Amino acid sequence: MSERTFREMLGINAGKEWDQIYSPKNPYGYNPLKNIFSNVRSFHLMEDDYLKGEVPATAKPDVCLPGDDCKWGRMNNYKTRYKKWAADFPSLRASMTGIAEYDKATGKVRLRKFPNKWYSKAQWGGTPEAIERNAYAYALAFAKLYAPRKEKGRPMIDMLEIGNEPWGDTGLEGYQAIARGVIAAFKDYYGDSPRMRLASAAFQAHRPNHIWKAKDCNYPTGDYVAKALTADICRDLDELTIHPYSFTVGTATLVEQPEAGSSEFQHADDMFLYRKRVGQGKLPVSATEYGWDSDTVGEAAQSAYIIRNSLMMARIGFKKLYIYEGLDNPGLTRGLYNSSGLFTVQGKQRMIDQPKTAYKALLQFMELLGERKHGKCLVENAFIYVYVITDCDNKPTHVVVWRPSRMTKTEGDNPRWVLLKNVLRKEKLQLHNRFYKLDGNIELDRALHRSAPMPTYNTLDYVRDEGRMMEFQASPVPYVFEVV
Repeated sequence: MSERTFREMLGINAGKEWDQIYSPKNPYGYNPLKNIFSNVRSFHLMEDDYLKGEVPATAKPDVCLPGDDCKWGRMNNYKTRYKKWAADFPSLRASMTGIAEYDKATGKVRLRKFPNKWYSKAQWGGTPEAIERNAYAYALAFAKLYAPRKEKGRPMIDMLEIGNEPWGDTGLEGYQAIARGVIAAFKDYYGDSPRMRLASAAFQAHRPNHIWKAKDCNYPTGDYVAKALTADICRDLDELTIHPYSFTVGTATLVEQPEAGSSEFQHADDMFLYRKRVGQGKLPVSATEYGWDSDTVGEAAQSAYIIRNSLMMARIGFKKLYIYEGLDNPGLTRGLYNSSGLFTVQGKQRMIDQPKTAYKALLQFMELLGERKHGKCLVENAFIYVYVITDCDNKPTHVVVWRPSRMTKTEGDNPRWVLLKNVLRKEKLQLHNRFYKLDGNIELDRALHRSAPMPTYNTLDYVRDEGRMMEFQASPVPYVFEVV
């Protein structure tokens, strides 16, 4: 049974593209993602915290802290951004990352290429000792700026992730030194009363004998988390994170339904096993990225997969879930992650445009189940998934049903009857004569302003009750039945 409601769990990924959402150019006049989410995860680009061309090995972050006699610092630019976000979302976290670097030889800024999406070991300082010192300096400035220890009330940032996906030339030794430096800075600054918590970067956590090696990615991860995070580091963390995308096993093709045996999501359980291996069985685990591209699987499938996967991760025991992402990014190459947003966009500035099916379906989901929790799994098989949802007093309020079937751009619901063999009667659950279909089939005004009642369907058309047997009409689109 989950400890958190779905509203407390669900979050969204964001970056500097949100600046235009908080500008007068936004046609909605507000951030419509706050209708659904309570949590935001920021890709905090460290290159913006240093003077142009500088790296952790050559300079300290350019920051103006309270009481300092200095000019306005570059790190403070993000503070202006986070203030706006904090007014709309109760919880903000930041992930230390970097996507661009300055080439002093050409005077141009270029994007880093996968898997080298962060500073290299040399750019961090080269030796473990130097890397620790530089990571310490960065983390100390970050903590002082975004969650001062003597400040009262809610901190602006409540969680710092020590990296995003630190593959490549950062190296295992480099990452461990960074983690030790950040942890030491927080201990020295906060003592036993941290106002900002620490999470790991997102690592794969496959079983020890499993090697993940995509055909179009020459960087095998294997049981990477066990190599990168030592037991000593884990003892000083408040959370582990993972990016459980549903790639086809052995590829970087993001098309699988989350329940499929060929989906890389099936390795999500391994992170929970890893906790036990390092003696941290209660250390929370969050999914800080997951989602699908609508251009690849279609809007209906993107919507259904996100909701189904969110329900599954609540059942598994994840703490928080951050969908990737708020806005489409057509400028990305390879067609991967370019249409994983909940809104379409216009122009190079990614001006927010139209809500997609996934946005409207998630709005339905949150209105029905936002203040509810995962209660119990009744069935999980190749034909049907049935979960009981409860209120905060653990009283059953809804039953969610879906068929774990792949959806293509042209495939409809294709409903089928599935025998439950009296499962609901064993649980002493009786259904109301109505249910809701989380398909995003609501008007735009309702999606943005909640101006009309949510459409319901007659349960009698979707449940057959004949004596001791009961059948459901199961669809890839989740159905939510009310419990008497």
